Amino acid sequence: RTVPGEPCIVMDHNCYGYSWLRGMYPSVFAGSTSRGDWSKVIELLHDYYRLVYEHRGLVHNLGFNHAGSFAPIYGPRTEGSGRTKSLVGWELHDRLLGPLLDGSVFAKAAPGSPGPRRSAAPVWSVYSPITPDWPASYLWWGESGYQVEFSRGLKQFDQHYRKNGWTRTRIEFFFNHKKRYRWFEWDGDEPKYAKDDAYHMQMGRMWRAAIQGSPVKWVYRMDASWQMKNEFERLRGLVDFWVLGGFSRWYREEIRAVIERGDTVWWYGGTPGVDAPSSDVLQSVYKTWVRGFSGYCAWLTTNPGTDPWFNCDGAATGMIYPGDRFGIAGPIASIRLKLERNGVQDIDLLNRSAEERGTLDAVRQELRREIPIQLWEEPPLAARVLPPEDWDNRNLATDIEPGTIPLPRLDPLWWRTIRARALAEESRP
Repeated sequence: RTVPGEPCIVMDHNCYGYSWLRGMYPSVFAGSTSRGDWSKVIELLHDYYRLVYEHRGLVHNLGFNHAGSFAPIYGPRTEGSGRTKSLVGWELHDRLLGPLLDGSVFAKAAPGSPGPRRSAAPVWSVYSPITPDWPASYLWWGESGYQVEFSRGLKQFDQHYRKNGWTRTRIEFFFNHKKRYRWFEWDGDEPKYAKDDAYHMQMGRMWRAAIQGSPVKWVYRMDASWQMKNEFERLRGLVDFWVLGGFSRWYREEIRAVIERGDTVWWYGGTPGVDAPSSDVLQSVYKTWVRGFSGYCAWLTTNPGTDPWFNCDGAATGMIYPGDRFGIAGPIASIRLKLERNGVQDIDLLNRSAEERGTLDAVRQELRREIPIQLWEEPPLAARVLPPEDWDNRNLATDIEPGTIPLPRLDPLWWRTIRARALAEESRP
C-alpha cells in the first residue's frame, strides 16, 4: 500500500537554539575554536530535520531567547535606525533556512540513515526571528519610531523571502517571551492576563500592514493556555495558527468553531519516557487526528539527558539521540520516534480512505467509542466561575501543564484496533 506523500497531521518536535549540539557531538566539534562553528552547527541541525522528516514529522528549532536576541544563523543583523534601518548579512540565515524552505535539504539522508523515501518538499513551517525587540528596538515601543523600524525591517524580511521564492512554507510570527523573565512587561507566550492581548493586537496590526498582499505564507502563531477560550474571539481575524495547552480538553465546541472558520489548530504536550509502555507515544497521534486537530507539538524532543545510555532519567524529552557514541556524526531515531512514524502512516491510510468515501466523521466517531481514551472533559468549577487570572493548581484541582497529566493505562496493543481499521479501509474496492 502506498502511504500518502504528505502526512494528514503534523507531529512536531520542538527544540531551542543550537548550543546543546556541542555537548552531544564532541567528536564533530573536536579542535574547534569557534563558539559557533556555523558550518558544523548548520549541518547537524539539517540532519535533525532530515531524520524527523523521514519519520513523517517536523522539527521546529526556535532561534531566539526570551530577551529576543538570536545567533546569526537565525536571521540577519540590523544596521542604522529609524527610516534608514536595514537588514544586512543574510548568508548564514540562508544557509540554514534556504534548504528547508525550498526542500533541497531532504534530497539526502542524515548520517547512518537509509536513503530518503519521502519526496523532498519544503518544510511545513519555521519560526521567524521576529520578536518585540527585532527588527525594531523595544526601547521605542509606543513611539512612532518603533512602528517605522518594525515595518521597514519586516518589509525587507518579507521581500528577501519573496525574492528567493520561499513561499510554500508557513513563516511564523510568534512571541515566546513571558513577563516573569523580566525582559518585557507582557506575555507573548501563554498569556494569563487579558490585558496582554492588547499588545498582540497592536503587534498584529503593524505586522498585517507590513506583509499585506505578500505571497509568503505568513501565519500569526499563538501558544494559548489560560486565556484560550476568550482569545478565540478577542484575537479572531488576527491569530490564525493556534497551539493549545492542556486546557484545550475543556473547550470542544469552541475549538470546533475555530477549526471551522479556517484557523489551524495544534495542541502541545510532552513525550512518554522509556519506562512507559511503548504504545503510549501513539496516544498523542490518536488524540490529534480524532479530535480534528492539524498537529501536535512535543515541546522538547532533542534532549535525552546528559547520559542517556548508562544513567537515563526516562528521556521524556529525548525522542532523538546523538549518534556520536556509535561513530555517527548526526542524530539517530529512538524506537518511540519509529513507533510514532508507524502510527502516523496508519492514520494517513485511514484518513485518505475515509475522506475518499465521505466517511471521515463516522470513522472518527466509531473509534471514539472503541478506544478508551477520554478526549474532552468538563472544566472544573473554578474555571467556570473565576477569570483565568485567578486560576492556579489548587483551585483547579488539576495539573496545568499537559505534559504532567497522566496518560490512561491501556492494553499495550490498543493500537491494533486502529491499524486493523486502516488496513480494512484500504482493502475496500
